[in-house]
Amino acid sequence: MAIDRYSANPWTQRWANAEKVYKTWESKFNCQRLNDYYENFQWKSRTDGPQLNYKPYTLNLFYSTIKIKLASFLFQRPEFMVTPEPGHSHWDLDFAFQSAQLKQDVLNTIAKNKNLKLARHLKYAALDSFFRFGLIEVGYAADWRNPIKDDPLLNTWDNPDISEDKVRVLEQNEVPVNERFFVKRIKPERFRVSVSDSEDLEDHEWVGYWQYYYKETLKKTPGIKFPTDYEGSAFSSDDIGSYSKDSQSGLFLSQRASNPVCKVYHIWDIVSHKRKLILADYDDEKFELWSQSFEHLPLIDLRWDLRVSGFYPIPPAWYWLSSQDEINESREQVRSYRRRFTRKFQFVKGQVDEEEVEKFVSGPDGILVEVKAQNAISAIDNPEMGPTSENALIQAKDDFNLISGTSAEARGQNADRETATAAKIVDTRSQIRESVDQLEFTDFVAAIGRELLVTAQERLVEGLWVKYSSNPSEGVLQDMQVNQPYFKYIKAQDLNDGYDCDVMVDVKNATPAAMEAEKNNFLNFLAVLTNFPMVAMSPQLIREAAYRMGYKNEMVIHQMQQVALLSMAAKAAQAGATGQQLQSAVGGNANGGGGQNPADTAKAQMAAPDSGTITKQLTEQVQ
Repeated sequence: MAIDRYSANPWTQRWANAEKVYKTWESKFNCQRLNDYYENFQWKSRTDGPQLNYKPYTLNLFYSTIKIKLASFLFQRPEFMVTPEPGHSHWDLDFAFQSAQLKQDVLNTIAKNKNLKLARHLKYAALDSFFRFGLIEVGYAADWRNPIKDDPLLNTWDNPDISEDKVRVLEQNEVPVNERFFVKRIKPERFRVSVSDSEDLEDHEWVGYWQYYYKETLKKTPGIKFPTDYEGSAFSSDDIGSYSKDSQSGLFLSQRASNPVCKVYHIWDIVSHKRKLILADYDDEKFELWSQSFEHLPLIDLRWDLRVSGFYPIPPAWYWLSSQDEINESREQVRSYRRRFTRKFQFVKGQVDEEEVEKFVSGPDGILVEVKAQNAISAIDNPEMGPTSENALIQAKDDFNLISGTSAEARGQNADRETATAAKIVDTRSQIRESVDQLEFTDFVAAIGRELLVTAQERLVEGLWVKYSSNPSEGVLQDMQVNQPYFKYIKAQDLNDGYDCDVMVDVKNATPAAMEAEKNNFLNFLAVLTNFPMVAMSPQLIREAAYRMGYKNEMVIHQMQQVALLSMAAKAAQAGATGQQLQSAVGGNANGGGGQNPADTAKAQMAAPDSGTITKQLTEQVQ
């Protein structure tokens, strides 16, 4: 049915206005063109001329640069670290650490579920951020909202000629309890925000994205109020798109005749704090299929370069277009010159016999040809191409590396055109820029981890079996159980203990460079404890030294602090024993007894031990 401006569905006009803003931004920054450049489609296709199938030369630095950047900050096996924060006035560091350790084990149990595909969704979001922006949805559901849940098996799968009124659900899959948490990458080309100049998602009136569903799937899903007078989808194959543009369209269009497709909007109405599922082409008061209240927006965005106004960012690849075009044009000119000009020779008429000419033309390499005069056969030089094209290619590559922040060393090249000092300065600046990118992406992943933890605290109905990463209760377990895995059944109330936590991403399972940096931080931390024994005697000094060295593993720091407390207790006991010995020695001398001088005894006992003795004592206490 026709949809006008005064439609009964208020979201029709809202979405239309948001669509105009998005299309203007997408067209201004050529977002689709940036994606095409990454996929190596960087020349306009030839539709006429004798060289219809000719493929121009393409040196795709879009692809190589993005691969380098992804390798520098992408997490293949992310592991979360949870640190306690003061949440109330009754700040108890020991209990806060135990609370943070429990939350960390729960969060990593969820994140390591292979069906969650956290690393895969992170990679997609990072890739989207170069051409538009990255977006991740975090949730907990066992119904159609969960991407792990497959579509139900309908009787039209084997027989597509079944009429619409006889379509039935043959099998409905269930989502296991441990897999109801989901991390879902949202395609940025489907995401819209309200017409506003706000920079953050939480400041908009509404945000949402669209998705396609089978009509019968919606009708058979419990909890969805599907309208009975809905005649069918008004979308054609052009609306849905081809398979090359939409990965889901091939599946939907294959069964379109017997199972129509519905385009629905997932809307987070921030004004009313309602999440809604809305039919996109239904002009009626019953446009709302489903709604549910929400407390906070479960969407995390990744935007590298912000604009001064509005949510939509500046795609980083937008700055690379000019240099990439210049590289391709220069390289194609060199290639065209090489193909156009071939080796040609001339000979003086009458100075070379015909047999010798034939021998010169068709003979093998190195054949001898008899001539009647010197230089009777000579080469015809081709015109020089000149240094312009070669210099343009080199300059274009340098410009691309400069604007993208990619060093020659990162590309596996030697900066032989620069002095050692200049190359070191460039490499240092490149490392600073790469570190900023790593920190931004780490914050993005940490925000996803925090949202998972908050979702578990709010939505977890049934518990999870969690593997503890450390002994949860010193002295409770028997000796034979200490080195065995310890599991515990955790419920939502175990997580709601009143302590807030900060989520960080542990880099020990990230890139080799990050692993090397973490190792150096740990070794520097141990070196400080060894070279300055007084640090190892105080829990506060241990924490300060760890943070100054950039080491943030709270579990190890806490263990070091426990060792420090034991060492302090041992020192106190030793001092008490020394006092008693001094009293005995003084009493003996007063009574005329012999023996060693008490002053010498006290001096020997109070002398500071060397580093080897301290290391041995700490090792025995840890064991």
